Amino acid sequence: MSARPLTRMTLTTPTIVARPQKRKMTVATCLSANGKPQSVIKWDTRLKGEATFQETQNSNGTVTVRSNYVVVPSRETHKQKLTCIVTYRNERITDSVVLNVQYEPEVKIEGFDGNWYLNRQDVSLTCNTDANPPVTVYQWKLLNGSLPSTVEIRNNSLIFKGAVTYELAGTYVCDATNGIGTRTGLVEVNVTEFPNNPPPGGREIPQEQHNAGAVIGCAVGGVVLLAAAATLLFVFLRRRQRTFKGDYSTKKQVFGNGYSKAGGLPAHPPIPNNLQYPDDSDDEKKPAQIAVTGGFEASERDFDGDAEDLKRPYFTVDEGESQDYDERTLAFQYNPGPEIADDMVSQTDGSVISKKEWYV
Repeated sequence: MSARPLTRMTLTTPTIVARPQKRKMTVATCLSANGKPQSVIKWDTRLKGEATFQETQNSNGTVTVRSNYVVVPSRETHKQKLTCIVTYRNERITDSVVLNVQYEPEVKIEGFDGNWYLNRQDVSLTCNTDANPPVTVYQWKLLNGSLPSTVEIRNNSLIFKGAVTYELAGTYVCDATNGIGTRTGLVEVNVTEFPNNPPPGGREIPQEQHNAGAVIGCAVGGVVLLAAAATLLFVFLRRRQRTFKGDYSTKKQVFGNGYSKAGGLPAHPPIPNNLQYPDDSDDEKKPAQIAVTGGFEASERDFDGDAEDLKRPYFTVDEGESQDYDERTLAFQYNPGPEIADDMVSQTDGSVISKKEWYV
């Protein structure tokens, strides 16, 4: 013998109140009574609650199943749907309710965009609330002071008449009250002398974005300064490496007594091709004839025997005049002059006398 159960779903109370203590409470009950065989109860909802189950054996052999759904009432549970599903054999029975949760006002003051400056017109503050039941009383006040004389209260709004002045700066408080309780919201108003640059489209940019932009700007500026300093240092070092110290001009070639390069010193003074010794001098002291070779054949030049000319250590010619010479070591070539007979001796003044006269 079988018996179809009687199924119903009820709210624990028509009005569920969310309290600050946030205690759990039973919000709905699902009942399947006098069924044989017994039914199975399940819940379908988005609520974050839990279900309890209780079975009662009746004297006639039927079974009554009761399930309670427990949740913490809050603003978030208001208007949430709760469904009870009863399965009896192959039959499925459903019933649903929508929770009606009452809670204190949630308060937020809007209207301050961070750009209240002197002489700005048409500014206001609005106390927006989310409450069940709706707010019945709004109360405005200025923290640590009284409201400005130019302000007008219109229900949940503050209307500031005339131009903005420094008198409007301060912390504004809105107290909103409904049948459950009173909640408070506040906003701090700052007044500047000049307006801030308005964002594109008039959309307010959060303070966090302003701070992030400042940090990024400083970082980019630092990188640019470091790059500029590194570039200047590199250019300075390159120019310094390319700068010659001293006179290394290649526009001149130097000729002189044994000079191989400009500014160099000869290893030894040039020696004439032939030296004359008296006949009675020691033969061992006579050096072999020394030939002086040069890196090029110089054009014939007259040797005037002038002592001042002999004192000149070197002379220079321009590169354009050095086409007759090569790049090897340049040595001053002496013209030995006409050959002297064996019985003649040259004098320091350039004259030549016979050996007989020289001995006398």
